[in-house]
Amino acid sequence: METSPGATRSLVFNQEVRFPVFKMIRGVGFFDGGRAFDRVSDFSLDALATSAGLGLRVQTPFVLLRIDMGVPFDAAFGPRHPRWFISIGQMF
Repeated sequence: METSPGATRSLVFNQEVRFPVFKMIRGVGFFDGGRAFDRVSDFSLDALATSAGLGLRVQTPFVLLRIDMGVPFDAAFGPRHPRWFISIGQMF
């Protein structure tokens, strides 16, 4: 099943486990899955791109700093090398 660049439907799953590390630092482990589809009738759990990874959260008095490293499971959606993400604020 090919997805066109203008797909307007999406299916997304996220799960995150948070645990304390030291004072204002927390660790996380996560699993993500998702994909864009052209039609709702195309939705399929078998077609989802999935990944998992680890991260750190630093809760400063002003802002939450996040650094994550994720690895995709399926090479059909791109290279299976680790990908780094740095962001500010809580995603969800």
